[in-house]
Amino acid sequence: MPLPAPVITATRPSSSMVIAPRLDGSAYSGPTPDYRMDRDGTAQRVSTRRHRRMSSTWAVTGPRHAGITVSNLDRALEFYIDTLGLELLWRREYAEPEIRDIVGVPDATSFDIAMVQVPGGEFQIELLEYRGCERRSGATSPADYGTGHICLFVDGIDALYAELAEKGVQFRSPRGPVEMTGGANKGGKSLYSLDPDGYIVELHQRPPRAA
Repeated sequence: MPLPAPVITATRPSSSMVIAPRLDGSAYSGPTPDYRMDRDGTAQRVSTRRHRRMSSTWAVTGPRHAGITVSNLDRALEFYIDTLGLELLWRREYAEPEIRDIVGVPDATSFDIAMVQVPGGEFQIELLEYRGCERRSGATSPADYGTGHICLFVDGIDALYAELAEKGVQFRSPRGPVEMTGGANKGGKSLYSLDPDGYIVELHQRPPRAA
């Protein structure tokens, strides 16, 4: 899902106790937690564990890329570059044995790989076509565990939806872009589109800025 929009941090009371509304409307009363105010004014508890370093000998330092296995790389590039407007950084067919060791598919004879750049940052998507091995579609319901999706920020989501639909792109969102009515993304719009192999590409338009 998209990253939460900026939120207003609640001011802590001087007391060690706090009374705040829960999402269901009931009151929370207890030791002061780490919390923030949602866009609709609801106090939400924030876990401090998400920023904790797990080891003094290693660290996650930043994003590299997301990888999507495709059935046909040429067709996938038409979707991600020609339709969505991402930039092709490079494409190469790999036959080096270490690639098979990394992915754990010893029967693959080669890998046709392309790296595409998402506008507005450094995030990249790796598209991989496996060759010489048995392959099956992994497209399934987004409710099934083990599935995934990527999310891209967009502007003009309604016009984008109309253009993609005209080009024959398929969607899981049956009525087009859906406006968020609560939570950190209240006022924004999201849409689940499908790439040529059925992988979910969420398109998300940020909430309008407050006047």
